[in-house]
Amino acid sequence: MVVYRYWWKLPHPRFPPGVRGIPILGATPFFGRYPQETIAKWSREKYGPVMSVRFGQQDAVVLNDYESIHEALVKNINVFHTRPSCSIVECFTEGYGFGFADGHKKYL
Repeated sequence: MVVYRYWWKLPHPRFPPGVRGIPILGATPFFGRYPQETIAKWSREKYGPVMSVRFGQQDAVVLNDYESIHEALVKNINVFHTRPSCSIVECFTEGYGFGFADGHKKYL
């Protein structure tokens, strides 16, 4: 049943390529001590500047270069100004940080 649920929830075909990891835990067991360095290495060596990473049971798109970040957060601000909540990230950041913060109406 776990395997069925894992494969049943595959991302949309247009979702960026990336690391799916293992059922329930996603890619988190493979992060090591410095997850940001591991994700940057995956981006450089295999998946490119726009990739996906599965955090637990939630898929996320990771932007790793200026061009893709600018395209998403400046040119397409109305599409990308909100972020989904991610309990794993909230646990690590204790509510601080801007990577998962929503855009403010003042700046839209």
